[in-house]
Amino acid sequence: MNRRGFISSCIAGSLAISTRAFAETQLRPCSYQLSWIKNFQGAGEYIALAKGFFREQGLDVTLLAGGPTMPHEPVVMSGKALLAQTMPDNTVMANMHGATLKVIGAGYQKSPFCIASLLSGHPMRTPQDMIGRRIGVQSVNLVVWRTFLRLNHIDPASITVVPVQFDMAPLIAGDVDGFFGYLNDNVVHLEVAGHQTAVVPFARFGYTVMGATLVVRADSLQDPARRAMLVSFMRADIQGWQAAIADPALGADLTANTFGKGNGLDLKAEEQSCRASNDLMMDANTDSKGLFWMSDASIADTVRILRLGGLAASPDMFTNEILVEARQGATTR
Repeated sequence: MNRRGFISSCIAGSLAISTRAFAETQLRPCSYQLSWIKNFQGAGEYIALAKGFFREQGLDVTLLAGGPTMPHEPVVMSGKALLAQTMPDNTVMANMHGATLKVIGAGYQKSPFCIASLLSGHPMRTPQDMIGRRIGVQSVNLVVWRTFLRLNHIDPASITVVPVQFDMAPLIAGDVDGFFGYLNDNVVHLEVAGHQTAVVPFARFGYTVMGATLVVRADSLQDPARRAMLVSFMRADIQGWQAAIADPALGADLTANTFGKGNGLDLKAEEQSCRASNDLMMDANTDSKGLFWMSDASIADTVRILRLGGLAASPDMFTNEILVEARQGATTR
């Protein structure tokens, strides 16, 4: 190479480096609070990061791990995260204590909650089957539990509630007959471990509350910069979840071997959980309006049931406005 060619190549290389550096500086930092540890519940976000969907939208996204004792709403209210995945009852309770949060989408069109039991113990398939039994319920889920009993006209005194955490050991050991858990998590792990199960799905018995809801501060919808980031985030996140639904194995691989590595996750269980999540995320509503959409009927049902549980829910807590902006010119799915 002659001197002129060498200089030209150096200039070209410098321009490429400076262009990349400039592009990097243009990325807007954005933190997203996950609802749990880094497991299958964040598969769509992992894919959006791995495939560069967030970067294409100009975002440098950080995923914050959650956990059993970590409330998500305060993280958003404090500004440590732009948005978080949570549940509607938690958001209403936060707002009742002074928070100003809005729900901008629902990952699960129906509730993932259930009572899991073992065929080898006292299998339960209806709410009435729980009468006279010992049910393990976590303290954070007591409001939902009591609401579910009211919906099914069951006297709380007819069931023995046993305080448990999130480890299913009490169910496997026979210390409880049923366990408050998730259809796409606890039930899957029991079955992968070789336990045959019976379940009481809350959604089938009146608890028609959306789940895996995304919350933001209300003032983020009014602030032009934060609102633009929310629109960009949802555009990329929808892409990520479309890919996760189409390829559960990819979501499971990124979960177990990359983002959740070190959390002791089982690849087979994570893939089955991803597949089970598809049933919660998709229905006729998402077929017509797209992932995360909250129909008027779903909002009304959610508000009605939360109020039955003594929570001051209201329809104006929910808004699809960010989804509408995010989907301009995009396919509904």
